[in-house]
Amino acid sequence: MKLSNKEVNYYVNNLKPFETNSGSIFSDGGRDKGLYAVYSYGFHFPMYVYDTASKQWFGNHDKYSNTTSRHQNCAQPSAKIHWIGTREMKLLTAAGSLTVRCANRMKGEAA
Repeated sequence: MKLSNKEVNYYVNNLKPFETNSGSIFSDGGRDKGLYAVYSYGFHFPMYVYDTASKQWFGNHDKYSNTTSRHQNCAQPSAKIHWIGTREMKLLTAAGSLTVRCANRMKGEAA
């Protein structure tokens, strides 16, 4: 579904797939996939990730650009967020779940 930036928050809070009209903000995954992720301008900058098993939101505390900061504001979930950096967000999305990410860390693996 193509949305305006102002409409994004509803879809994020309800873990629904979306893409903005310009394609600059989009989601990937969903309730049945393990993770639901929200990106700004591509997979290189995950802004928010929801882990469906642990029912936790993770947010990227790093800054990328003024436009991405606006994207972070309009897409921010209205739930408690655990703030981490871009590198850890990428490792989480690559792992596919918080459980796998934690197991990888315990084994000393990056992802």
